[in-house]
Formats: sequence, structure tokens, C-alpha cells
Amino acid sequence: MAYLRELIEAESPPSLALAAIERYLESKGNVLSLIVPLNALGLPSSLELKKPVCVNFVPARRNKLMLGRRDERLHLRWKPDGPYPAFEGYVAIRPSSGKTQIELRGSYEPPFGALGEAFDSAVGYRIAHATAHALLNELKEELERDFAAVKATIETAP
Repeated sequence: MAYLRELIEAESPPSLALAAIERYLESKGNVLSLIVPLNALGLPSSLELKKPVCVNFVPARRNKLMLGRRDERLHLRWKPDGPYPAFEGYVAIRPSSGKTQIELRGSYEPPFGALGEAFDSAVGYRIAHATAHALLNELKEELERDFAAVKATIETAP
């Protein structure tokens, strides 16, 4: 079992973030194209591989009675076809100085047993982290587009 944790910040208020991410996943039919940048393999290339995956997600809305919890979570799970690892984890949304911090955290099981674990130790973990970062960047861009639309609507309202 390998663990993954990546963070990114978006120029968007956290109060809009969870709903925006849910709408985004639903608009994609719960299918995301995970991007594997080939430079994560140490290749001097700007090429990337894309792998469509069906994402199962369950929002975990903040319980107003729960004291001390300052984030909202969206539980995620996917299993791509072929020799790719399944992932189970969550996206956490947190306030961060007027912005939104987005964290992807979870675990994946490299395929092919001990051989897959050896590959993951050598190269696979870099691919996993680069893919997670690309996914977070995609979510960040969506949050910022969503916030810009909300902001434009408010500014043009009579």
C-alpha cells in the first residue's frame, strides 16, 4: 500500500469549493482524465499520457455540531482499467487566508504484487504524485473559473 498527499491553493473562497467540485465531477459524468506527465519519469518531455477513470465520490458535508473540524471532504475512489493502481482517499477543502487549500490524500495499491511495489519505489510514486498534482491543478482552475463567474454575476447585478 502506498500513500499519497498533495496540496494546492486556489483563489476562491472555501464556501464555494465543495459544491463547485461536485458540479465539475457531475458535468464530466464522473469520468476524469488523469494526466501522467512523462517528465515525472525523468524524461525530458512535455508529453503526457491521459487515462480516463470513472470516479465514485461521496461528499462529507461539515456537521455544524462538530466542533474543531475546519474542512469539508469529498471521498473519492477509482479503479482504472488495465495495469494501473486503484485509489481511495479524499479531497479536503480548507480555508487559507482568503483562499482555498485543496488537499488530495489517500492510498493506492500498485498492481503486480512485489514487482509493482518495486516499480512504485523506483518510479511509480513520482508518477502518482505528478498525476495527483495535475488533478489538483485541474480542480484549482475549475474553482477559480467558478468563482470568477460568481464574482462577475454579483458585480453586474443591479
